Amino acid sequence: MTKRIQLKVFAYPLFIVSLVAAGCSRSASGPPAALESAKVPATVNTAFSQASGQTKQIETSYVSAFQNQDPTAAFVELQKLRAQHDLNAQQQSVVTRAWMTTMQQLQAAAQNGNQSAQAELQQYISTR
Repeated sequence: MTKRIQLKVFAYPLFIVSLVAAGCSRSASGPPAALESAKVPATVNTAFSQASGQTKQIETSYVSAFQNQDPTAAFVELQKLRAQHDLNAQQQSVVTRAWMTTMQQLQAAAQNGNQSAQAELQQYISTR
């Protein structure tokens, strides 16, 4: 990859995360923080414990991919979860915080040469 593409692949997602975090904040305490990796599965499971149907299936797939340390699959599933229209405020907050963590992991995987992570980041950037 050229340096210009590398900059786009890694700088733009970080910029987007910053914008999302700033835009999602409604309190004086600042933007929500990314979830600690170890807390993602339990926090997401708790937030979606009452979910049903397709939303629950997507949530389960996301948590499974996250626990299997597959950042590309986790990112794809989390994008699907973010697109669900029936999320309550708590679920939206948890998804935003989990998205930040998952994006960090996807970027790290891409930087470490994971080609599927690189491709997913490029696809994400190209659609924004």
